[in-house]
Amino acid sequence: MTISEKNVLPEERRNHERFTAMEGVFAIIRSAPSKLDQIKDMSRGEIAIAIFKSKPILTGQIIDISRSGLAFRYFSSEEQSNQSVELDILFADDRFYLKNLPFKTISDLGVDNEFSYSSQNRKLMRVQFGELDLHQISQLDYLIQNCTMERPADQDHIQLDDSESVGLEMRI
Repeated sequence: MTISEKNVLPEERRNHERFTAMEGVFAIIRSAPSKLDQIKDMSRGEIAIAIFKSKPILTGQIIDISRSGLAFRYFSSEEQSNQSVELDILFADDRFYLKNLPFKTISDLGVDNEFSYSSQNRKLMRVQFGELDLHQISQLDYLIQNCTMERPADQDHIQLDDSESVGLEMRI
């Protein structure tokens, strides 16, 4: 796995502490309205079907999150369109769903995986939240308190590959 020289990130400039998301916390970027409003009444299978039916543009595992943004990894087989999109956060195990977060993309890094035989590209997207309303802030605080693990103070990087043999780490 390699990262091209053009994907080197600038010096750290975050205002809020980052937390490592638990396994199963997902970012969903979509253009169509979602039917996940009644997530508390859905089984995991029904949640998966509702996500599929919403035709998400991107869905990926959240790596870390703070009050000001998040980073997530995903697979992409094509370039993303410039259509109007919305960001949702889903943690099905806790029946947690936070929708319509305003955001802007900070970076969308392509990662070359030399061990992959897939036509899909592995990518890492970092987003910054826009102005959140009180309900969104409250829900985000709940997510951070209940669905994350605090990072050690000296750990300010993300491991992009689960393979111990590759061990590629990247500062975000």
